[in-house]
Amino acid sequence: LGEVGFETTHFSLLNIEALHFNLPSVDPEWIFFYSKNGIKYFFKQQAFNTYIRYGVMGSGSAAYFERVTKHQPNYIASKPGSELLGELDTLLGDSVMWIPQGTESLNFLENLSSTKNHYPLKVYQNTKIKNFDISGCSHLAFTSPLNAQTYFEKYNYNGEIIFAIGATTAGHILSLIQRMPYFPDEPGIQNLIDLIIEKASS
Repeated sequence: LGEVGFETTHFSLLNIEALHFNLPSVDPEWIFFYSKNGIKYFFKQQAFNTYIRYGVMGSGSAAYFERVTKHQPNYIASKPGSELLGELDTLLGDSVMWIPQGTESLNFLENLSSTKNHYPLKVYQNTKIKNFDISGCSHLAFTSPLNAQTYFEKYNYNGEIIFAIGATTAGHILSLIQRMPYFPDEPGIQNLIDLIIEKASS
């Protein structure tokens, strides 16, 4: 973004630390990852298992999954939440699913799927940063629901142009400030950057 004239401030509003975790007592048929952090910290302690199916959110996480495991995921979610709900129910049925996530996860995937056979697995700690100053921006871009929530717990919406990395983050921002941000059709950092540049030049 700096190369096309944006003055940017970029940092996470969360502290991320690995956790030692114990696996659920029920063996999974699926393991589904919200984010790259879930992939990163799960596979620091566990090996890829060819007898388990793996799902991820978006092409960016799919590429990271393949880089970490040397395998492609079995399913890549790219649809908005309302469309993803039906697809997940068809895909998962009553399958047992582990969901590696952070300690402060907002549980969007569990809320989307109607199956009760899912087991949240806390593999990293993600705590909100309290002391930060990023006021005065004309544009805001959020890469996770919890980052957005942390920001709007401190600052009120003040007419900024807001972007989200995908539909899930966009939906959470809508619930926080009653305004729908711009978001790309498929979640991913490059898609988000392309959208910001497109809107800035239009």
